[in-house]
Amino acid sequence: MDGIDSGVSEVKGCILVLCGLPASGKTILSKELSFQFDKIHSSCEKKCVLLRVSYDNILTQDVEQGIIEAGKSSVSDKGKPSTDGKQASSAWKNYRLSILNCVERLLDVLLNRKNSMERPDHVEDKIWENFRSEVAMEMVSLVPKETTLSHVVMVIDDNMYYSSMRYQYFQLARKFHIGFCQVYLSCDVEESVRRNVHRLESVQTQVITDMVDKFEIPDPKRNHWERNSVTLLNRKTPDLSEVFSLINSALENPIERGQEGDLEEQEESRVICSKSVLHQLDQLLRKIVAKNIEDAKGKLSKEELKNLAKKLNSAKVTLYSHLKTGSLQLPGNLTENVMDASKDNTSVLRVFMEKELQAFLCEKDYNDQG
Repeated sequence: MDGIDSGVSEVKGCILVLCGLPASGKTILSKELSFQFDKIHSSCEKKCVLLRVSYDNILTQDVEQGIIEAGKSSVSDKGKPSTDGKQASSAWKNYRLSILNCVERLLDVLLNRKNSMERPDHVEDKIWENFRSEVAMEMVSLVPKETTLSHVVMVIDDNMYYSSMRYQYFQLARKFHIGFCQVYLSCDVEESVRRNVHRLESVQTQVITDMVDKFEIPDPKRNHWERNSVTLLNRKTPDLSEVFSLINSALENPIERGQEGDLEEQEESRVICSKSVLHQLDQLLRKIVAKNIEDAKGKLSKEELKNLAKKLNSAKVTLYSHLKTGSLQLPGNLTENVMDASKDNTSVLRVFMEKELQAFLCEKDYNDQG
């Protein structure tokens, strides 16, 4: 198995993102990569290092328990979501961002040969401690300036089921002018569930089945920044030669920040923003429908109320479909306050959406009568 060429003076680096369902073999692959990498480069005069960053080892059970406790009241006695559920979801995002910040700090120390490894701002002590423990042995030996460092490969081990999660690491690679690559471990849901049962720290089966529907497999045709990606089929023994070839290519082709990269970032930001806006509009429509049904209680019979709910939900689905496809577009001034519209009953956007919903409802009534 070939290693990497360490006969250069400058520090080269790359970020390798592993993605796949739980129990798809990501951690096994990362450990085997680390073992073979160290074995190949142990006799090199200059230091070549592969660092593994496992989200499971940093977001440990005690940290997860804190998030779970924060979200325990996310469902009220009536089965409706409460604000605590949103806080729990926000906590997950913040913890993930904290790990990204930790990786950025470590890359800054290694690539720019800095002496200190200080905790990044806004990263909790527990996360920082877990991160330091995750990379402690390599970090202690590499931080001193007298260490002759040649190559740094940072392996990120997590599900990474949204392309936006992986894109954050592409941006990081571009910031430090290092390479970027991805490995998607393909594993069908049945096999993932079967393997998960035998893991020491298994996840709920529902988590796996839900993730299947959400998973955005690396798609170089859609996202040009994902072009340096490979898919490993469901095997007990992964093809390490293919992965090392991918790493070598990334090391020799650092990400340049040029016009193409700027356009990619703008497009990705547009997509992420679009998804966020649509999600908020969907939440807003649900609240409007619920309010209409609530206001009608006591005024309509049980059967009439049931028919109204059916018509409102049908109109909501049609309206959301028009928004999603772009056949109905929001006026520019309304999109600015989309994040707060569901909380403000008097917002201009809410009034606009209520009128549009009524228009679709009237159109449905007219079509039904016709």
